[in-house]
Amino acid sequence: MNPWVRLLAGLFGFFALLWQRPRVLLFFLIIVLGVGGVGVWIPLGQHLNSGQVLAIDVYRNFATYVIAIAITSFAEFLLGNHDGDNRTLTLFLLGMALVATVPAIVILFNTSLTMAHTCAWISSIATLWLWFIAISGSATFEEANPRDTLG
Repeated sequence: MNPWVRLLAGLFGFFALLWQRPRVLLFFLIIVLGVGGVGVWIPLGQHLNSGQVLAIDVYRNFATYVIAIAITSFAEFLLGNHDGDNRTLTLFLLGMALVATVPAIVILFNTSLTMAHTCAWISSIATLWLWFIAISGSATFEEANPRDTLG
């Protein structure tokens, strides 16, 4: 197979996964964003409701969340059931993990809200893409066929 086609299939194949396995999208929305993001949701609510928490602190909480998701997603990809010969995709995802984590680290050492906002967008898009690609080959999200017998 052409290496470019193989790379593009790896980068955008998760769209088909979302359509074929609704469990992936539900897991992402409920567990990863909802429950996993509670360390961001609570300070955000405190900032919006009472102003007790500064906006830059909400961005910093978000940055630590993004770093955790990006790095564990890349580790999941490396340890998962992926084609070990697709080194191009692995290299691309390493770059994507860096694109996700470096701006997040900038947020941690920054006091500018404009810079934090820009870095948060870059980090969140890269992390989302990385997470979906990393779990696209995971057997955890495969739907069982109800017609299969137990054996």
